Amino acid sequence: MTKIKNSRFRIIVAVLLSTVIAVSCLGVFAVVFGDSARYAIKDGLSNYKIVISETAEGNEKNAAKELQSFISEATGTKLPIITDSGLSAGGRYFSVGNTAFVPSAVSDTAAARKSTGYVIKTVGDTVYLLGKTASGTLNSVYGYLNRALGFEYYFTDVYSLNKSDDLALGDYDVAVDPDIEFMTNPSVGFIQANADNKLRFNSLSTAEIFIPANGNTQVHNILKIMPETLKSSHPNWFATDTGKTTETACFTAHGDSTEYNAMQTHFLNVIKEGMKISSANYFLISLPDNAGFCGCSSCSTSSYNNSGIMVKFCNDLCDKVYEWFETEDGTPYARDFKLICMAYQDTKYAPTGITCGENVGAYIAFDDFGGSYSINTSGINTTDVGIVRSWANKTDTLMFWLYDVNYTGYCYPYDTSLYKQDFYKLIKEVGGVLVNDESQFNNYISGTAWNNLKSYISCKLRWNVNAEVDVLTENFFKACYKDGWDEMETVYDSELSRWATLRSTYTSGEKHGDLFYAQRPLNYTGFWPKATLQGWISGIESALTAISGLETTDKVSYDKAYKMICAEMVSPLYMLIDLYGSTYSASELTTLKNQFKTYATASGVKYYYSSGKISELLADWGI
Repeated sequence: MTKIKNSRFRIIVAVLLSTVIAVSCLGVFAVVFGDSARYAIKDGLSNYKIVISETAEGNEKNAAKELQSFISEATGTKLPIITDSGLSAGGRYFSVGNTAFVPSAVSDTAAARKSTGYVIKTVGDTVYLLGKTASGTLNSVYGYLNRALGFEYYFTDVYSLNKSDDLALGDYDVAVDPDIEFMTNPSVGFIQANADNKLRFNSLSTAEIFIPANGNTQVHNILKIMPETLKSSHPNWFATDTGKTTETACFTAHGDSTEYNAMQTHFLNVIKEGMKISSANYFLISLPDNAGFCGCSSCSTSSYNNSGIMVKFCNDLCDKVYEWFETEDGTPYARDFKLICMAYQDTKYAPTGITCGENVGAYIAFDDFGGSYSINTSGINTTDVGIVRSWANKTDTLMFWLYDVNYTGYCYPYDTSLYKQDFYKLIKEVGGVLVNDESQFNNYISGTAWNNLKSYISCKLRWNVNAEVDVLTENFFKACYKDGWDEMETVYDSELSRWATLRSTYTSGEKHGDLFYAQRPLNYTGFWPKATLQGWISGIESALTAISGLETTDKVSYDKAYKMICAEMVSPLYMLIDLYGSTYSASELTTLKNQFKTYATASGVKYYYSSGKISELLADWGI
């Protein structure tokens, strides 16, 4: 009798276990030892699929591939990507983007987001990952990976990701918008040049933001809209008496109404053609860099200031675009169109005597802003903050171009930690839709002097202007410098401390201006004592020693950390050579220059200032 009972017990246990395993393989419930959680992957097994629309393209496809790739890396399980053809709601899916079975409540929530915002929603056995746009859908995947697997992206191929054989299904009900809708990447070289970085930093190109002007999406575009070849037939379209040699536009057409209308028509046709090849909503009108503004009698006697003249032109032009949308020819291209004028240099002050039309905005850039000081620093910064608020009273659509580097010397630290977060908060406060935080735009592999860290912080603040920057910074150091993170953070803190000393020492005069502006030199021995630079070099060498053990235990991590630590060695070595080269013997100086070459080569840093190639510098040195 006992044997029969034991036999029956073993059979019952076997059936229960086989049921648990089968159900586990289906990714529905795990009930072993009271675990009632639902899993998409359990013990490396799953029948979940990633579903995209049969018509998906671009970033929706990218989103599905990124989801598949990182889930596979984290769990060892590669979920198949299929289309929604013939599928209906209720399956065991990760639904990515606008699939045929997205519930209306989910799609309605996504539609209410900003264009780069997203929704993550669990309904039954399906996790829906959806944005208002394809870019938003891509962001929803990274948002999901962060929540489910601790995914955080720091630099090229440097990220955190939790590893496990299991992936809980999760009961998600998330709707997220960034504080600042768009971030563009052309001003950050290592993001611009790397397709993965562009996706994972949630950064868009100018071509994805702006409608092209005669096929061109560069910012200073007026001579792309109206090339100088038109000057012979339409001389009144071009400025006179600017005091500059660069050609630019006259937005009153010298007071000639016929030519003004012809100019408007020409601009309208350029916009029309751009819309036919682009789904972007914004068209930018911007004068060339350092071109001045037209000084003809019509412009100089106008009741509007410079920006007011430009806004008047944009208001009239925008009305024509919306009139075209009402025609048979224009209806297929109708959209939430915005016409943006550049508020920069001679047009930086908010318009007087006129307000921007409903669909006209401004792209604000201050080349005289003190990025190394608080935005509340008296003098220039408080004046420019006032200009921002004045523009905010004239339009609901504002974009911002900031400066995160000193262009005269990429290797000289330019501390923007005091202004960055406060400026991002200001952008959010005034409803800014875009930020372009220009950094080492031509260092396509890696930057130096903490450029990589600053770019990461910019991307995070774009999503949450109130983020804890100290926490973000420490996480970056731990992820990027591995066992050498503490030594690297000590060097970084020392550089911030040095900047604090400089600010308190030079409170006025020429040297104060050099510290203040992004276009002024920083190569003074009084700024950077030799012992201080040698201390930084020693600290970075200690970090390299600290990671040395990884070379045998985790070569991949070692190589990444080594490359990033080398990038930070480029800066103090260059400063030591530049400022104190004459204090070394010829052989000692040659040794330093060879060390500089070694670290620059290992890190991939290519430029030591905005137009200075390291390869040319080395050639000049004979190295």
